[in-house]
Amino acid sequence: MVNEQVGKSRGDARKILLVEDDPMIRNSLEWVLPELGYQVLPFETGEQALQGIPIEERTDFRHLIVDLSLPGMRGEVFTRDWLQSLPDAVHARPTVLFCSGLQEGELRLAASAISDLISDERIQFLRKPFRIGELERLLAVGREEGVDIKSA
Repeated sequence: MVNEQVGKSRGDARKILLVEDDPMIRNSLEWVLPELGYQVLPFETGEQALQGIPIEERTDFRHLIVDLSLPGMRGEVFTRDWLQSLPDAVHARPTVLFCSGLQEGELRLAASAISDLISDERIQFLRKPFRIGELERLLAVGREEGVDIKSA
């Protein structure tokens, strides 16, 4: 069961859903994020993440790290589906960290695909290749952002 892998407390600021198709990056983050004190649940595709985590457990994740250039379902499409699946009563939306080698304009376009579901302050960008210190800084900013409610 997913809860056994990522803990039992709801909305823990240290729980991360990682959706990354590059095995080197995914494996590296699977190793690094726990070293930084985070609990991480990795998936290779958006489809696997949506199928692998029951809707009632999706509010457990406070951070989403999503590659934009995923095979099949693109990262912003996955993120939109994930956010739309959260119950209306959810008070804390996750911080979304899009990671990609894309240009900034393309990253902003991806953010606009979910901007009606989450405030811009909760969307972060991490350009590949990246340093772990930059990832850690962006995750810390997301923890400090607190509660966000954005109606669709």
